[in-house]
Amino acid sequence: MKKVCVSELIKNLFYLEEVLGRKPPERVIEEGKILHRELGFHQEQYHFQKIIKFENELYLIVGTPDRIEEDCIVELKTYRNLNKVDFLKEVGRTQANIYCWLSGFKRYKVYLYNVNLAKFTNIIEGIADYEKAEKDIKSALKIKKELADKNNKKLQNYQA
Repeated sequence: MKKVCVSELIKNLFYLEEVLGRKPPERVIEEGKILHRELGFHQEQYHFQKIIKFENELYLIVGTPDRIEEDCIVELKTYRNLNKVDFLKEVGRTQANIYCWLSGFKRYKVYLYNVNLAKFTNIIEGIADYEKAEKDIKSALKIKKELADKNNKKLQNYQA
């Protein structure tokens, strides 16, 4: 059984350039982590895992949501660029929905935080759609598998 983190699924679905090696600057990543902690979106108490079957293989999906409020999964997305708001809404909804599938929660919230203004600009509430979550997970696993197959072929060609 292969273990896959929710963050890896999200990278495969939305940040393929990172998977292919073009990572954001370390300072940007660190700033996001610091903001998550300062704003109270960094919990380590609740970890979830669930098995899914994809193409005759079992995958253990694991993850830790940013926060849990009563009966609700909560995710935080930070931004500086206003042009990324709609994109981050979709990323946040998808990620929170996958956490709902993973945990059995039925509701989620996504908070958007504008770093330049130092304030929350949007709170999106949603109802879990487990069918969509499974579809998104399988799409991300398909991308992961295709990239692995492509890399294996390159390696075989290199060794030949």
